[in-house]
Parts: sequence; C-alpha cells; structure tokens
Amino acid sequence: MTDLATQRLAELDRSALPLEDPEFEAGLRSLLAFSEYAFDMVRRYPEAIAADWRDGLFARELAETPLAIDLDAAGSDEARAMAELRRARHRALFRILWRDVNGIVDIIQALAEQSLLAEQLTAAALRLAKARLANFGTPRDGDGKALDLVIFGLGKLGGRELNFSSDIDLVYACAGPGETDGARHITAEQYFMKLGTQVSQLLSRVTEDGFCYRVDLRLRPFGDAGRLVLSANAMEQYFQREGRQWERYAWIKARTIAGDHEAGSEILAMLRPFVYRRYLDFGAFESLREMKAMIRAQVERRELVDHIKLGRGGIREIEFFAQAHQLIRGGREPSLRNRSLLATLDALVELGDVPADQAEQLVTAYAFMRRLENRFQQVRDDQTHQPPAATAVRDAIAGSLGFDDWAALEEVWQAHRDYVADAFNAVFADPDVEQAQISDRWSQLWVDPASSEEPATEIIEAFKSGTAVRALGQRSRGRLDRLMPRVLADLEPGEDSTTLRRILDVIASISRRSTYLTMLTEQDEVRGHLIKLCAASPWLAHKLAAHPLMLDELLARRRTVAASSPLEHLQRRLGTAEGDLELEMEILREVRDSRRIGLAAGFLDGAQDIQAVAQGLSEVADALLQSIYELAWRDLVDRHGQPGGDDPAFAVIGYGTLGGRELLIESDLDLVFLYSGAEEGQTAGPRSVSNAQFFTRLSQRILHLLTTQTASGRLFDVDTRLRPNGRGGLLVSSMAAFETYQKAEAWTWEQQALTRARWVAGSPKLRDPFDTVRREVLCQNRDTEKLAQDVVEMRDKMRAELDRSDDEWFDLKQGRGGRVDLEFLSQYARLRWSGEHPELLEPRGTAETFRVLGELDLCERAGRLIDAYYALQRASLGAALANRNP
Repeated sequence: MTDLATQRLAELDRSALPLEDPEFEAGLRSLLAFSEYAFDMVRRYPEAIAADWRDGLFARELAETPLAIDLDAAGSDEARAMAELRRARHRALFRILWRDVNGIVDIIQALAEQSLLAEQLTAAALRLAKARLANFGTPRDGDGKALDLVIFGLGKLGGRELNFSSDIDLVYACAGPGETDGARHITAEQYFMKLGTQVSQLLSRVTEDGFCYRVDLRLRPFGDAGRLVLSANAMEQYFQREGRQWERYAWIKARTIAGDHEAGSEILAMLRPFVYRRYLDFGAFESLREMKAMIRAQVERRELVDHIKLGRGGIREIEFFAQAHQLIRGGREPSLRNRSLLATLDALVELGDVPADQAEQLVTAYAFMRRLENRFQQVRDDQTHQPPAATAVRDAIAGSLGFDDWAALEEVWQAHRDYVADAFNAVFADPDVEQAQISDRWSQLWVDPASSEEPATEIIEAFKSGTAVRALGQRSRGRLDRLMPRVLADLEPGEDSTTLRRILDVIASISRRSTYLTMLTEQDEVRGHLIKLCAASPWLAHKLAAHPLMLDELLARRRTVAASSPLEHLQRRLGTAEGDLELEMEILREVRDSRRIGLAAGFLDGAQDIQAVAQGLSEVADALLQSIYELAWRDLVDRHGQPGGDDPAFAVIGYGTLGGRELLIESDLDLVFLYSGAEEGQTAGPRSVSNAQFFTRLSQRILHLLTTQTASGRLFDVDTRLRPNGRGGLLVSSMAAFETYQKAEAWTWEQQALTRARWVAGSPKLRDPFDTVRREVLCQNRDTEKLAQDVVEMRDKMRAELDRSDDEWFDLKQGRGGRVDLEFLSQYARLRWSGEHPELLEPRGTAETFRVLGELDLCERAGRLIDAYYALQRASLGAALANRNP
C-alpha cells in the first residue's frame, strides 16, 4: 500500500503542493494508496488543491465553503459553463474524499456532503440554463406572478444519502401554465421544457473535464414516454389515476433541491396521500417483494454475488426493510414520513415496531456497507457497487478502513450481509412458499365446500355466496383465496362455528381493502391473534368488523404501546388533518377505538391486568378531552376572539371512574366545567361576546364534539349532572361560584363525588386552584354519625333504583356487595379522615384509597377489599367484552 502511494507521490509536481506540511503529506498518501481518481485530480489541479488546503477548507463542512464557480463569467457560454461546473465538482469532491478517507467525517456526514454538492451544482446549472434562455424573458402565470422550474431530487439524493459517484434521479415540474414576457414569447410549458433540457445537458454531458452527474429522468410520470416537465395539476391527475406501487417507493425520498421550493412543497403535500395511504397498506410487502425478486433475478443472471447494493444482505435490503414499514404505516404515523433511512429506523424503534438492538445492528451494517461502497467508487469515480479486481487495491481499501487485509474486511462484510438477509427475510418471507404446509383438507374446504364433509361447509358456502365476496375484483379474490385456507387451518372450524362466523364477519368487512387480506396472509401472528380474540370476545369481533382500520392494534402486541403517550400520539395524528374538522373527529374516534381494542386484546391474552386497562382507558380519555378542548377553543376563538379580562382560563374536571382513573370499556364520562378570570370581560374578536357566554359556548362545543353521532359512532356518553345544582345549574361555573357551592350548599353525596374528582383537561392554570378547593372541602370537620347516615341512605336509594340483580344474575356494579358499595365505602373513609390524614387526599381511585387506609391502620381488611374491587372490575370488563350486562 505504501509503495503505490510513494510511487504516485513521486510522479506529482511536488513544487505546487504543500508537501512541506506533514499533515498534508500523510493525508494525501492515504488517498493515493488506492484512489486513481485522487491521483488524477492532484495531477490536474495541484494549485487549486494547495489553495484549498492553505485556506483551511479541508477542515470545513461543504455547507460552509461556497463552490469555486464563477456563474456570471460563464454567462451564456456553454463550454465555459460546463467547465466551471465540472471543475467546481472535482475541487469539492476531492475535499469530501479527503475528509472521508482521513476520518474527519463519518460516512453519514460524507453522504450528506455528497448530496449537498449535487444539490448546489444542480442549482448552479439551473441558473446557467436561465442565462442561456434570457431572450425569452420570465415565464408568468395569468396573474403576472413569476413561475420557476421545480427540480425534485429522488432516491439517495432526496434522502441526502448520495454515493460518491452516483447518478442523480431528477423530476422536473412547474406550478402551472403561463407564458414568457421576453422579446420572444413562448408558453411556460415550452420554456420549462427547454430549461429542463439545458439543466440535464449542463450536468451530464461528458467534456474534457468529465461530467457532473449522470442525470436519470425515468422516475417522472410515464417514464421515458412522459413529458419532461409536468404542471402540478398534471402530476396530481397522473398519480390519482395511474400512479403505480413502485412509484410510491420512489417518492418516499422526494425533495425539492432547486428552483421553486414553495411550489415544490405544495406538490409534495399533494402527493402525500398517494405515497402514504391513510389505512394500513400491507400490499407494500407484495410490491416490494416483487421488486426484490426482479433484482435477485438480475443479480443471479449477471453473477453479481458481491454486489454491495443489490446482492443478498445488501444495502437495498436494508432500504426495503425500512421503506416497507413507511409505506404500510406512514399514513397513520407522521414520524415515519421522512427521507432518511436512519431517521426512519429511529422512528420505528420509538414506535416499538423494530427492537432497538435490531435497529442498531442494521444501522451498523448500513454504515459499514455505505462506507465500503464509497471506497469502491472512490477508486476511479465510477458508479460501481462491486470491489475492484486488483488484490492490491482491495487490500489498500481494507487498510483505509482499518483492516489488516481484504480477507479480514470481507469476513466482517459477510457477517453484516448475513444479519441483514435474515432481518429482510423475516419481514419479506413469501407466504406462497409456506402454502404447501397447509393441508389439502383446508384448501379443498375453501375451494369446494360442497365436496367436504366438514361441519362448517354451510357457513363457508354462505360466506362465499355473500355480497362482500361476490363484489371482489380478481386481485382481491386471489388474495382471499390465499388467506382462507390459512384461516380454516388455524381455526379448526368444526370445533367452533360461532368463532368462524365472527371471523368471517371481520374478513367480509375488510375484503374491500385487499391490503388487509394481505396482512392476515402475511402475518401469521396477527391472524392467529385475531382468531383468538374473535373466539374470546363478540364485542371485539363486532368492533373489528365495524372498523377494520382497528386491525392495526393487533400489531401493537409486537410494539411498545407506551412508546409515546396517548396525547402525543393523538396530537401527531391530528396534525395531519390540517384543520379539517370532519377528519379531526374521525381521528379522535380512531384513536379511541384503537386504544380500546388494544387494551381489551391485551386483557384477553393476559398481557394487561385490570389496573393497566383501567389506567390506559383513562389516559386515552384524558388525551381525547384535552384535544377536544383545544379544537373547541380554536373554533370559538376563530369566531369570537380571545376572552379578555384578568387572565381567563377554562378547565374540564373529571368525576367518577374517569376521575378515579378506573374507566372500563364503554364507560361514560362524568364532567364538570369551570372557568376563572374577570366575569365581566369580553372577547376581542369582531363578533364579541362576554366571557361567560364564551365559556358557556365552549362547554357546549366540547359536549357537541364528544357526543355527536358519526359513521364511527360517538366518542363518549357524557353526564354533567354533578355540576353545582345538578340539571338546574349552569353548564359552566366560575371557580369562585364552585367554591362557594361546595363549601356551603353541596350535599354529602356531592362531596363524596368530589373525592374522585380531578383536573383532566383545559388550562393547567386551574389545576392548583381546583385542588385547593377540593382539599379544603374534603378536610372539613364532619359529624361522623350524620356522614355515615347520609352515605347509607344515598346508597340504599341508588340500589333501589338501579340494581338489576335477580335470582339468576348478580349486578356487578349496583348489586349488594358490588363495585358501588366499595366505592361508597372508600368515599366515606376519605370524607371522615382526610382532615386528620392528608395522605387520603391524593388517591382518587377506590383500590388506591384502600391501600392508603391500610397503611394508616384505618382499615384492617384493606387487602381483601382491594382484591374484591379488582375481581369485580375484571368480571365487569369480561362481561362487557362478552356483550353481557355487567
């Protein structure tokens, strides 16, 4: 390695280089040891390289060093322009090579700098091309607004992951029609066609200085057969009507790199629903598997076994691994909508879709292979993805990466390939390969039920002749035919016709979205879990049949559901609605249903105990209430302006099971609304109202958003009767009025309810004032005999009105010894002893109150009461999931 570097160094014009600097000589030797390109650049441009070294540019990022190119001097001189672009590229690329090989930057930084260089040169080419077309003037739309070309970078350029010597995938577009205003009038379309052609030629034509980039325009709509430049409207129509699955993959990384960035952002926003489907799109597995199969055939045909990009366990498999998840779930998870592979893997870990250790190993493999790929291309500035043939050069590359020789490097490379291939195959395993493992018995039962003696034949025949199956297209029917033998094999239908009917109801509801059929075919674990849940819970089966989007929650078993809080998740989802209230309401219901289903599924399979389910359901309700408060506040402020006066604020107070964080499936919400601030104030908008009116309308708006019936049902049933004076009282109270009422007028049962009350949404400024009022009320001195009498009388009255127990069934909630008896007992204890034991103020939940009572030696049976309460909670939830009244 040293001999080759010394030999090349001896052939250089040493007088033009700063070889007296030992740091420069050592760094140059590391390049010359393997890179013919570096050798050629030093021979051709020694003065420029020496100047850049003396100016300190080798230690600085490319973003901090402007390109050495005189655009104004080039003007309309095509030869001069091309020379300027190419020499600027070589000069900057040599510094990137130096910084990479000498360890000044890591590979991710090197890829980003290589991408930035391409971006800068493309922008320069666009400016030069405009200068050559100056006689046409500026294209303008019908309103006289100037138009510009939009240049999208796709692939690795879009993701800021460009190779050292790579072609660049470009797509040209424009905002809309118009015409130029110069001496020679032409349409904007004609102008942009000329401009795009000029940009491509300036970058790709080979001259004595080489080329800038090979420009690939085949990713534009209709490929080579399509127009070079399309308007935003034309692109929208194309992707709505004719966009293909592989184009979704291509546009994941799309980024505006030059020209009209504003129009580019609008076009990309318009394309987002095409790339990222709102529903889970497991059809991405199929399309990416097909793409990989074509690549594999190409690799085998051309004997590209050591192809670092396309070969087994190569870079492309890591990219497919990440992008499959993006295409499947990006429509519902904004964090997956990014261009960077590493950022995508981070998001997948955060969401719980990929284990952290797996992501870490994939990142390590990716960084290793991208760095090695860079080395392959740095040898001659060739777009190669295979190691050079010469042993000496291979060993030199190995040395530049810290290995003793090529054999040592290849051993590590092989280990990375094996790991990547295993990870890729685990995700993209072809279900058809496993088809032979399914007994002919189940395939025959599905294909020809009448010929089978299975007891489920009538159910299957009825399903196949039903409207849902008969309406399927050929592609969807093919997917159903692949799925059903697997379902029947998993289910053993002769043993449980009820479960079969439930699962067929779910499949009928999802059949219109064939991607869900693919998911159940692809994901054995999900399919098995679905069958298990349908067998265990008619409630879950009904929910999944009514809302097939909720099938996503079956995947949550493999994810860390707590990776983000319900509020963070909900706010990310609402951010995608961009102020569309109808869509926001649907998102609220989707999040509620998905979390309910996920928690219920976890309870049924033993992954979640009753405490976790109740806590989880309460957290979801809190998040929904906070989001609804924010939506309602936004709407009221838009209409009336901000409320004025002395720091006005609004709060939603949760009572009952919500306040105690003990919600169960289908629980209603007990809510009270409070506000503070100058009651005489007015809002600041053109349609001004008093603060009192504003907060009343805000309360009404919140209730409307909570209880409005949509296609997905209503969010919650809401009970506001616990407000001061009950049904006869105002819907919203000032904090001062609430305090007066609670201290002077409230009944014992209202103060019982206050023991479980807590701030759940609204302005945090009211949390402490509410807690202060609650503490002062609960710590009041009370006549214990009168307190006990009031509690018993109220409990007897409730039981007489609400207890549904009979000789056959026990009412788990209202029956004697049921949940409400335990709740009343805990509330009595807090009202009696909170003044002496402030520790009782904090717990809102029933079981938690008994735990504190036990620690204070105020209840010797606390442990048994806690066990009884949780047993009743479990039984209540089990009854609800079985569609029985608890």
